[in-house]
Amino acid sequence: MAYTVHVMKLPSFLRSLPSKEDRRQPNPASHFYLETPLDSSPAYQHCPFSLSDCRLHPSLHGVIRSLRLEEEKVHAASFAEAEAQASVKDEVGRILELERATTHNTLTQAVMREKVSAEDERLRTQLYAKQLELRDQELKKQDAFYREQVARLEDRSAQFYKMTTENYHKAADGINAKFKRFEVSPVCADLQGQILKCYQEHSGKTLLCSTIASRYLQCVNQAKQVGPRGGRVWVCVYLGIRMNNLLVSIPIYCNL
Repeated sequence: MAYTVHVMKLPSFLRSLPSKEDRRQPNPASHFYLETPLDSSPAYQHCPFSLSDCRLHPSLHGVIRSLRLEEEKVHAASFAEAEAQASVKDEVGRILELERATTHNTLTQAVMREKVSAEDERLRTQLYAKQLELRDQELKKQDAFYREQVARLEDRSAQFYKMTTENYHKAADGINAKFKRFEVSPVCADLQGQILKCYQEHSGKTLLCSTIASRYLQCVNQAKQVGPRGGRVWVCVYLGIRMNNLLVSIPIYCNL
């Protein structure tokens, strides 16, 4: 008798293997039928998906092993691909997270630097303003001090000037009271002029003027004895010097 095998459905070995309870309860969607005679009506032998429960045709053992190997290869490839995709996804996520963290840190640092710079500028401005205020106060103090010193000096100068002026007037009044003014009138003016003229004409030969000098001394002695209005008579000897075509008389000796 010839047999043929009708395979209705072969489920995946690796996706979902049936449990023991499932193997006890036959599932029409997961069964296949074996050993159907060619010359008789199909006598489908019910067999759940389990090698221990099925009587397989000897030629199907190699096919099943090949299918198992292929399924394992496909499953291994799918698992490896899934693992690779998961690894790539994790790596990409890690890189993105690192970039986001780096960007956030960079922005945070930039914001902090800007805040620090602004705060530093504000503090520097406050410091400069405080220094200017202190400097202005110091200048005002110095100005007030200098004004006070100048006022004191002006007051002392005014007092000194007043005192000096008063002392000067007192001294002048005392001198005027002590030494009264007196009139001066020349005595023997003609003979004095002749002597000066003789000395000028006979420079280095004063003996030629001795006659005029004797007459001048006699005149002076007479004037001493008589005196003008009972006053004293001063006798002075003058030296005539010509300077720039001018005759200048300089007294060189005076006596009562």
